[in-house]
Amino acid sequence: MSGFFRWDDPKIGEVVGYALPPDWWSRPYEYAWALGFAKPGQVVADMGCGWMYRPFKDALAGVCEHVYAVDQNSRLLAQSRPDNMTFVIANFSRKIEALEAGSLDVIFCISVLEDLGDFADPALKEFGRLLKDDGLVVLTFDAPYDDNSPTPVYPGLPLQKFNNAVRAAGLRHKGMADYRKDNAVNHSEWNLSCFHCVLEKR
Repeated sequence: MSGFFRWDDPKIGEVVGYALPPDWWSRPYEYAWALGFAKPGQVVADMGCGWMYRPFKDALAGVCEHVYAVDQNSRLLAQSRPDNMTFVIANFSRKIEALEAGSLDVIFCISVLEDLGDFADPALKEFGRLLKDDGLVVLTFDAPYDDNSPTPVYPGLPLQKFNNAVRAAGLRHKGMADYRKDNAVNHSEWNLSCFHCVLEKR
């Protein structure tokens, strides 16, 4: 369930009619994988959905019963949305007042945690608060590809730091985790790879 995307993993180039830009180097893999967890009848959230347009939340709305599209930037409100989507302007590293504890079947968080720095810890705790007992957190994040080299553009989230935050939040990996980086999708200039995992409550 958990591991680095590899070059031969499934990928997609278009989501809800939106062609993914070439510089979205990991999104074709991330979206192809994450959308496999979207099911009819689910109430889900797309955490950090993006005030600049990202098609993932709309793809979720095409499958799930209801989608909460969460972003802290109020410019999100300028986007159009389907009837089964609610925009929530909130910082998810704090308690989201608009969402009740134990109300979500799945929380999706696609390539956002690496931007939070130390706030990844409280973000994962908030995810745990919002999940139903049998709910899942489906997330991806950029991590350093070569741990002994700098990440010159974006810092990435080191795996050890992430796993410490997972434990502190009362979550755990669902299934096995594979940390090998052979054949891993990576951005050679930025020294980043992309990790994916599914978390559940402990």
